[in-house]
Amino acid sequence: MRTPFLTGLGLLVSSVLASEAHSDYTIQSPPVYILKTTQPATKALGKALDILGYSRLDSKLSQTQGSSSNTYFDVTSVNEFVEITKSQSEAKFILAQERPSSRGTNDTLGEEDLVRFTTTFFAETTRSQSFLELDMLGLESAEQAQNWVLLCTFLGMGYSTVERLGLWHFPQ
Repeated sequence: MRTPFLTGLGLLVSSVLASEAHSDYTIQSPPVYILKTTQPATKALGKALDILGYSRLDSKLSQTQGSSSNTYFDVTSVNEFVEITKSQSEAKFILAQERPSSRGTNDTLGEEDLVRFTTTFFAETTRSQSFLELDMLGLESAEQAQNWVLLCTFLGMGYSTVERLGLWHFPQ
């Protein structure tokens, strides 16, 4: 009686192992939201996420269809940010900043409100591990390399990704 059971179990195990051998093993991460500030900073961060294998999607789609892994979206308003934080507790947020000296005079009040609101929100909640603030347009090579290390660590990829892909200069 044990022989048919063991044979059946053996067939099941071998079929599972065979299917796993042909599947894609990719790290699935929660959706990433870029808190949009200036166009150059947001564009640089988007390019960096593209290099790391993320795909940009329209944030309006994410709210209606749900978000998938290894994707990123732009958040342009406080209202949009609040909706996302209410509905997606696992989401990660990145604030693409520029040094004040490199910013133009055409910053909008909406960008300032989004920056102020999100930094206050994460300072006052237990979700600070879901928030990363980067100086996207740092010109020094060491700052650019540090941005890659911080970004890869934040996304759960670790320093080895920086080394393996040779990520020393941040996209501009």
